Amino acid sequence: MMAKARSLLVLLCSLHAMCDETHQRSMYTNVVDFVCSPGNATSLWGAKTDRAAWFGRSDMAVAVKDNHVWVMGGQRGASGAFELMNDVWKSADGAAWTSVTGKAPWAARRKFGGLTFNSKLWAMGGTLSAVESNERHTSNAVWSSADGVTWQAVREDSASCTGSTCDPSSSSYMWAPRHSMVAVDFLGKIWIISGVRSDYDQYAAANQDFIHDIWFTDNGVRWTRAANSTPWQDCRSVVGAVHRLQLFIMAESRELRYYYTTWISSDGVTFKEARQACAVSGQPVGGLVSAGGSLMVFAVSDRLLGDQEVLLWYTNSTTAEDAIFYATNSSVANGPRRGAGYTTFAGEVWQIGGSCLNCGMSTVMNVRRRTAGRRERGGMNERREPQSWI
Repeated sequence: MMAKARSLLVLLCSLHAMCDETHQRSMYTNVVDFVCSPGNATSLWGAKTDRAAWFGRSDMAVAVKDNHVWVMGGQRGASGAFELMNDVWKSADGAAWTSVTGKAPWAARRKFGGLTFNSKLWAMGGTLSAVESNERHTSNAVWSSADGVTWQAVREDSASCTGSTCDPSSSSYMWAPRHSMVAVDFLGKIWIISGVRSDYDQYAAANQDFIHDIWFTDNGVRWTRAANSTPWQDCRSVVGAVHRLQLFIMAESRELRYYYTTWISSDGVTFKEARQACAVSGQPVGGLVSAGGSLMVFAVSDRLLGDQEVLLWYTNSTTAEDAIFYATNSSVANGPRRGAGYTTFAGEVWQIGGSCLNCGMSTVMNVRRRTAGRRERGGMNERREPQSWI
């Protein structure tokens, strides 16, 4: 049963928690990190709709273009009966959705890179298997579209290279097939960073399945390898976002599951660790979003214990090097989920879709980040007028 829509509430952020716990990063190093602490902010969310027109799904791509939020592809189904999709939808308000195409020409996929670049939608890489296995059904195809209807195969699935075998003059000079990579528009280029080479998801994959290199392009056809290895080479999965004109990467430790450290770059090539930033620990991170001067981390809590409640970590730090994250004391949106999409649109932070046992998989959520307001009754979508922004 779909979850009931909730009232539109506010995120109250008065920060008093301190980041005072320390933790040795692993048995192989003497590096000691500060561990991020709970805060006392309340994250309360309101539903745009509890039943979007598209099939409930997870692991889709979400993008913003032409004053619309777009949903592309992903995986639907439950109880082992999974199906990959390659449809495209858009909405101007999150409530009314328009089917742009029911079947894009690119193969149905999930966990792929989707973004807006040069006024086009882009779909790149991903896994082409609906059931996780140890086979390599991953892709490095690149597609683009100006309208979501007509798509151009910028690069079909092709030969690739890794390590020292990469020769820029070779026809196989291309990033290796992968999923769950960071795909961002940064400094006027598309960047592909890290990823997973097998069909296993980023939580279950073995260490050798992770790729940590950096590629960029300004047209999707010709790619340049910026780095063969990264400072987080010994880590597992990564998430990333552009925040305050810098590229942020959060990388998961190999030795300590769900233990993330922060890396920052102003050029996409040279990264340094934010040593004064605290480590987000205890939850697999599913999304990283920059909004309203804050960097927000969306984490599924205690997944190993079966609890997939989504927590919101946030920082209002004005400098990258000392980003201290706090966890809100309430969960995001309407309950446990994984594989949701996160983005900012129309001045709001959106959670879209995701899979879970007891909630609507097509739920579209948002939050207005306001410190105080005057309440106006408006039925299921209660609205608050702001007095000030956080």
